[in-house]
Amino acid sequence: MSPRVDDSLSSDLPGVARKDEDELGARLRLRRVGGQRASEGSPGSSREEREADPELVAFGERVRHFRQLAGLRQADLAEAAGVHTSYISEVERGYRNVSYRLILNIARSLEVEPRDLM
Repeated sequence: MSPRVDDSLSSDLPGVARKDEDELGARLRLRRVGGQRASEGSPGSSREEREADPELVAFGERVRHFRQLAGLRQADLAEAAGVHTSYISEVERGYRNVSYRLILNIARSLEVEPRDLM
């Protein structure tokens, strides 16, 4: 759903025509994907179509390894670490650059040292 530009704002913006407001809104809806501009839903915008960072992939593989050793499902680890299941999935596939705090939460949940995940 696209954000609507309030028509009442047009008169409050001196020198800005309605067309300029629409163009600005369109540019704001664009996002950076892999260094290129792409609109929502365009080819190349999904995580699966981009290459994951090799270091993040290695981290994710270690998280998956220890999760499986602990006999946990992604949902179990996510709940224990305080994040959504899809976030753990993206971590394990190397699509998330996790914070230090989350590394600590994941390590505690898996009962391993944070360095074991690095």
